[in-house]
Amino acid sequence: MIVGTTLDVIFDEFTAVRLQSRSRKSPDAYVKLNSKWNFCADATPAGPTQGALNINRVYHATLETYQSPVARSRADPPEVAVKWVRGSLGVEKMRYEAALYRGELKHLQGDVVPRFYGLFTGEIDGEVVGCLVLEWCNNSYSLKREELNRRRMSAIYRLHAAGILHGQLRDAGHFLYSQDGRVRIVDFSTARLHHCPTHSECSTFERGRSPEICEELSTMEVCLGICSAGWAIQSH
Repeated sequence: MIVGTTLDVIFDEFTAVRLQSRSRKSPDAYVKLNSKWNFCADATPAGPTQGALNINRVYHATLETYQSPVARSRADPPEVAVKWVRGSLGVEKMRYEAALYRGELKHLQGDVVPRFYGLFTGEIDGEVVGCLVLEWCNNSYSLKREELNRRRMSAIYRLHAAGILHGQLRDAGHFLYSQDGRVRIVDFSTARLHHCPTHSECSTFERGRSPEICEELSTMEVCLGICSAGWAIQSH
């Protein structure tokens, strides 16, 4: 789906916000985001437009364009995650994350990381607000633990091959799953560019403990108990 320069974030029948995209490459199309759920986390009585500053909240929604009914009926609207924040610091972090999705992570979208539909910003009562619109992923999976961890580790290698160090992967909450069950790594607000010397699919145990070892890869191989070749690491 092509997302235009304007996004209407519709929280409920009483609360809607129109935001803009900075991208000049986007076509001039209106997009409506229909929220299905209330906050997935960190809900506050003040609501989405008046909540605490610089605290991310995530919504589950559907993304629809303002098209004719015929055009709309050709495909079901995608389910998306709307990562919402109030406050300049939070919005700047979103800008950084969006830049990674447009750059180093672009070729991994829909495979290792969620599809990226855009960053949209605006102002409410003098306070800047913003949202990232991403492919909806959930935390449920049906794979056996060893196969799940093998797929997680494979995704981490590909992330490092793209030149990104995530920095928070010991928190399992950063691994989600697409509707077809594939691993997605999420939340790049604190990630950094990284020249990884050991991102090839050969575990750090096989390469030996050299000065070139990548700490995140080595740590995650131990945490997940599996090396990139797909064999469980034996504990002694």
